[in-house]
Amino acid sequence: MSAQKLADLCAEIGHPIPRDVISNLENGRRATVPITDLIVIAQALHVPALSLIFDPAAAGEEVERVPGAKCYLWEASDDFAGHRSAEFSGGRTFHEEAFATWKRTEVLRSLSKWEAAAFECVSDSEALKEVWEEQSRIEKLAQKRGVEPSSLDPWADQYQSDDEYQEQIGALEITAKRALNAILDHRQELQRLQVKVWPITDLLRSRYQALQSERNRGVTQ
Repeated sequence: MSAQKLADLCAEIGHPIPRDVISNLENGRRATVPITDLIVIAQALHVPALSLIFDPAAAGEEVERVPGAKCYLWEASDDFAGHRSAEFSGGRTFHEEAFATWKRTEVLRSLSKWEAAAFECVSDSEALKEVWEEQSRIEKLAQKRGVEPSSLDPWADQYQSDDEYQEQIGALEITAKRALNAILDHRQELQRLQVKVWPITDLLRSRYQALQSERNRGVTQ
């Protein structure tokens, strides 16, 4: 990608970076780059910003985290990103408040994963219910007309039995319930840590609220 193309993409994002600045960075004539520029350039290139600081291809090589303190590049990268927040190699630990900050980040990251899993399970469950309902409608209509379902739906030979639908939907609902329990635990932990969290998605809201009510009533999970 040319320096001009990258400059144009940065401008489209809303943070113009002159072509000569990008050229100087590429050629090593400029040794520093503002954090904002780094993040915008990474977005324009569709790569993680961290990969512009630490070369993923050299992850197994030794580097100096700070002058005189060597570690592997992947360790330096993880420390920079807060992924090894419990302690540095060599026994040095983060300041207590810094550790608490990264703990919040880890809980948020985990919450996002659980919500994605719950969303997928609930979406699949609802879709299966719709397919099952449509299949039942066609079967009843075919029976009423005295014809085979295949005369009304060319995919009738792939219909599943009611038991198969119930089994698949049941498995999805169980997995969704487990994910929702984890979501509730994470959100309560974040509330304790005084972290503002995004609203629960519409698809999950009613189930999430029902689970909260169960918890409040002391229903066994």
